[in-house]
Amino acid sequence: METIINFLDKDVKLVNTYRTYIVFENITQKSFEGISSTTELIMLFYATLVGSMAKAKQELLFTYDDFMNWLDDNPGVLTVFAEWFKKANTVSNELSSKVEEVVDEDAKKKEKPTQD
Repeated sequence: METIINFLDKDVKLVNTYRTYIVFENITQKSFEGISSTTELIMLFYATLVGSMAKAKQELLFTYDDFMNWLDDNPGVLTVFAEWFKKANTVSNELSSKVEEVVDEDAKKKEKPTQD
């Protein structure tokens, strides 16, 4: 599921990090609750690039306008990002569900009275 985007002549490995959501929430001034518009998808892509590059300790020497110009020149990359994000969140949701199942099962075991 590794996806690498060539952004302004730098290879950036997309990663799903808390940084992404912090950047997104700072830009939009609202909590992330999913994508409901193209504008939100583009902002999430920008936030993901910033978060991914920060995690990889890559220089963040670009503006939102630089990003938009790059995106205008590479429109297909938005689809690549959307597909990656969907898969990344499907895996996260599946893992979360598994964790919840384990926690629920453990809680049920603890609720059963022991017989002496």
